[in-house]
Formats: sequence, C-alpha cells, structure tokens
Amino acid sequence: MQADVPPTATWRAITLQSLPVLGGAVVIGVLSGQILVAFQDRLFDVPVLLALVPAVNGIGGNVGSILGSRVASGLHLGGLWSNGGHGFRRDATASLILAAATFSFLGAFAHVIAPVLGIPVTLRFQDLVLVTLLAGLGLMLVMVVLVILVGWLSHRFGWDPDNVVVPVLTTAGDTLGIVFLLAAGGVVGI
Repeated sequence: MQADVPPTATWRAITLQSLPVLGGAVVIGVLSGQILVAFQDRLFDVPVLLALVPAVNGIGGNVGSILGSRVASGLHLGGLWSNGGHGFRRDATASLILAAATFSFLGAFAHVIAPVLGIPVTLRFQDLVLVTLLAGLGLMLVMVVLVILVGWLSHRFGWDPDNVVVPVLTTAGDTLGIVFLLAAGGVVGI
C-alpha cells in the first residue's frame, strides 16, 4: 500500500516546478559571466578581488541557502510568521552575524594567503577586510529579501519552496556576489 503523497512531491510536480527555475538560473549564470567580462580590467588591476569572487559567491550562496531552507521548512509547517515572525527574525539575524564573521575572516585570510599563492595583494589589510565585509553584508541583506520574496511567492502559487528557493538563491548569490564585491571595492576606493 502506497502512502499518500502530497501533490507537490511527485516526480512530475518537482520536474515541472524545477525546470523553469533551473532555466532561469542558466540565464542568470550567463549574466554573471557577462558582468565579470565587463569588469575584467578592474579585476585584473586588483587580482586578489578576482581570486575572492568564487569564495564570496560560495559563502553568500551557502548562507543564503541555509536561510532559504529554514524559510521553506517554516512555510511547510505553517510557523514562519507565527509568534510575530520571531523565528524568522532570529534566523535572518543569525545569517547576517554569520556573514559578518565569515566575510571578515575571508578578507583577513585572503590578505595572508594570497601572497603565498603568488597573488599580488596591493590593498592594505583593513581595506581588504572592509571590502569583503561590505560585500558580504550587502549580499546577505539582499538575500534575506529574496528569501522572503521567493519563498512567499512560491508558497502562494502552490509551488514547493524546496524546489524553488535554494536554486534561486544560489544563482542570485553568484551574480550579486560579483556586483557587491565590485561595489564594495568602489566604496573603499579601489
């Protein structure tokens, strides 16, 4: 005897919900590559920033995906906004604190390890830490908004947030990570 399967948990529903999201992810991925090409001269002038692109994208996508998974679970259980949204605010705050600590460490680590790997570092220690911190916090603030928006929209239209939220966040994190890294470099004067 087969247990009742929710209508959004069949292979067909998962495939139909995932294909447009993954198609959009491909388009956004190409956009990320075009942004890198457009700013390649600026990135070649400060090679350590170019070396930081994968790390910033990876950390931003990972922290955003953790928050996205928590939101999807909250939507499934119906408790995301219960208790005045205390649980979501707690999770979003934890994500921002985690991002601040992780991106600060990333900047410090890059300043120390890049010369060992033969990557020239022309930035002062505090400037590199500030660039990664600003990029990470900006990225995470936008990711929190995206989590709310994508999670709510997918749930409202009857799509399983598990099929939508994480792919959208990781792809958006790749594009936004590059944008925020370049923007933070501009703020610091690079």
